[in-house]
Formats: sequence, structure tokens, C-alpha cells
Amino acid sequence: MRFLRIVPFVAIVLLTASPASAQNEYLEQLELQIEAMDETMADDDAFPDLEFFTGMLQAGATEGIPLLLVGGTSYQIVGVCDTDCSDLDLVLYDRDGEPVAEDILPDDVPIIEVTVARGGTYLLDVSMITCEAEPCYWGVQPYSTVGGAGGGNTGGGDSASEEHDGELRFGD
Repeated sequence: MRFLRIVPFVAIVLLTASPASAQNEYLEQLELQIEAMDETMADDDAFPDLEFFTGMLQAGATEGIPLLLVGGTSYQIVGVCDTDCSDLDLVLYDRDGEPVAEDILPDDVPIIEVTVARGGTYLLDVSMITCEAEPCYWGVQPYSTVGGAGGGNTGGGDSASEEHDGELRFGD
């Protein structure tokens, strides 16, 4: 009789564990990609700034992430996605909604570079263009150059009259 009570419990545990395992597998893919990117960026004297953002999106969907950037700092913002994704795009907007930099090439590792003249909150749109098995997981890591002020989460600079000098370099 005791066996009959344990079997349904085990079945429930197994059913609920599978999605978590799959989720962890996809997040692990993102983390491994960013760890490799950390090494590459360090060769260019750029190091992780702010946090590593992650999420899930259906094909054709977009999610906005507010980023508090420091005036006078050069940033490289890198996106990655899981193995079911083949096209991820990034667009950075200033507080007036004007695009500052973008990478909308048909690839799964978008990289945008920008130097902001004034600190403040910018909006980064992450767009999942192509996803074979929805939803697809994505990750974004902002990097700052050693010579730039770094510490993007301190919010330095004057955000009252935000200006920017943007530059887009296609490195992928």
C-alpha cells in the first residue's frame, strides 16, 4: 500500500523537474557563452559592468531593459541566445526614445558599442528575431572599458539633460 502512495509523488517530482532541468540547461548555455565573451572582452580591456540580464522570448517579441549608464564611459553591450535561436537584435535608446546604437545584423551574438556623454537611464531593446523552439532564452552583458569610468550602476553624470555620442561598430 505504501508503494502506491509513493508512485504518484515520484511521478509529480519527475514531471516538475524536467522543465527546471531544461531551463537550467538553457541558462547554462548563456552563462558559458558570456564567460567566453568575458575573456575576449578582457583582451580589449573591457570588463563586465552592471549585471548579466537574462530572459525568454518568443520569435518576433521584444523586451526592454533599463540600463543606468555613466557619462563619459565607453560600453560594449553583448547579447547571446540559446542554441534554438539564430537571430537576436539589440537597440539602445536614450531617454527621449532616440536610438543611440544598434546591432540588427542576422546573427545570434549582437554587439553594440557606445560612449555616453551624459549619464542616465537608457533603454535596451532585446528582440528575438528567429527562434526554432519557443521560447528562446537570451542574455545581455554590458561591458565597460577600463579607461572609462566603469561602475555603470552608480549612475554618475548629469541625467537632467542627457546627451550622447553614439558609435556603432559591427564586429561580428
